[in-house]
Amino acid sequence: MLFTSHRLAPILFACSTLASTVPAFADGSIFTGVTVGQAELKDYRLPTTSLGDSEDVGEVFVGYQFTPFFATTLGYMDLGTYDAAGPVFGGYTHELEFSGVHVSTIGIVPISPRVAALATVGLYSWDGDFRGQDEDGPRVLSDSGESVTNGAGLNVDVFAEDGINLHITWQRFDTVGDRQGLEHENDYDLFLLGATYHFKP
Repeated sequence: MLFTSHRLAPILFACSTLASTVPAFADGSIFTGVTVGQAELKDYRLPTTSLGDSEDVGEVFVGYQFTPFFATTLGYMDLGTYDAAGPVFGGYTHELEFSGVHVSTIGIVPISPRVAALATVGLYSWDGDFRGQDEDGPRVLSDSGESVTNGAGLNVDVFAEDGINLHITWQRFDTVGDRQGLEHENDYDLFLLGATYHFKP
């Protein structure tokens, strides 16, 4: 477990107190980066005796900064694997796994010379696998689809001279999965810490 919401709050507060705006980046710059953190599966719909509802997750992405206040990204996000067991259906075990590509837009609002608030919205194209066992026997299902993603965070310009920035974000992936194709459809909340490198134009 890398990050939880109660661990993230003091980090966000500390970053917001730095003398820190992303707009040190030049217009028309390409950037790339990675994020790591934790995802939490929300509202599992079956009664459980055990539920692994959080997973360490990671992302790699590339993007383009159009202006100091607007950028787009293309990223690969692995949402992790989740296990559940419960008493219904004669006793069941389930395993869910999702990964996919998202395209997102980023709005950037300067807070101080070295810190900016971030707001993101995008589309997540996912591939999902389900493995289950209950009174009807074992089954394996696969499906794919699209879901909306949105989030908010802070970007801290700590190594501007080298083109490196750190960012802390909360990200929601809505209604990932399909009850017809995978028997499950859930939201996922992600708490992420990442680094971005901007190539000089």
